[in-house]
Amino acid sequence: MELVQRPNVNPSQIVFQDRSIGGAVAADLSRYCKPAAMILSSTFIGLKEMFWEEMFWEEMFWEEIVLALRDTWHGRPRPL
Repeated sequence: MELVQRPNVNPSQIVFQDRSIGGAVAADLSRYCKPAAMILSSTFIGLKEMFWEEMFWEEMFWEEIVLALRDTWHGRPRPL
């Protein structure tokens, strides 16, 4: 939190902005330092969507359609 401790920085004017996995970092940081605004782009909606539980099951890798329809890096799975 060095930024908020600087005398030339007004903590009430800090804005968090990030995308993809950085959005999770910005959201977590907001628990400790409330930003004036937060801009998150193409971020995750949860760890389950980022690392879906089934990805470690060998048979899931045989299902090419599952891998093709999952957008594991930017939000929810794509609809069929």
